[in-house]
Amino acid sequence: EKLETLKRVHYAFNNFYNEYHHATILKTSLPVTGKIPRAARPTWVKVVCVCFIGNGLGYREGVDDNALPYYQEFINNFSEAEIIEFLYLMNDTEFTASLTNTRTDKRTRELARMLKAKTENLHIQRALGMVENGPFKKLDQMMYITEYEKVMMFIPKP
Repeated sequence: EKLETLKRVHYAFNNFYNEYHHATILKTSLPVTGKIPRAARPTWVKVVCVCFIGNGLGYREGVDDNALPYYQEFINNFSEAEIIEFLYLMNDTEFTASLTNTRTDKRTRELARMLKAKTENLHIQRALGMVENGPFKKLDQMMYITEYEKVMMFIPKP
């Protein structure tokens, strides 16, 4: 419910002024271990990544500067399972809809670079490298690139 609220706020007008409050609520909702419950993982990864990437609009790139440290902390705590969820978001039209914007394209590549440094799995690193170096403003089409499809066959969805 809290993730869905944050997602609605993100897509609403003036999101970069309103996300902070909801990001702090998410932080307090995490278990003490910081691990994302498996049932919440797909939504957690999607919402956190969408909010981190922003919508590319406005002088703040559609990202709440006050909430950004929370998103970075959440992403820093991603395990391999969350990184895999991110890779599968390339097949989610709601997630990829804004990736044709220059700013969101840049931030998605930055996110892929951050995640690539967090794993030693060569298949995952290769897929993240393809996102990082994919065709400019065409990340919304990653799942249709044959090489990406091939490498994703070796990365089962968690």
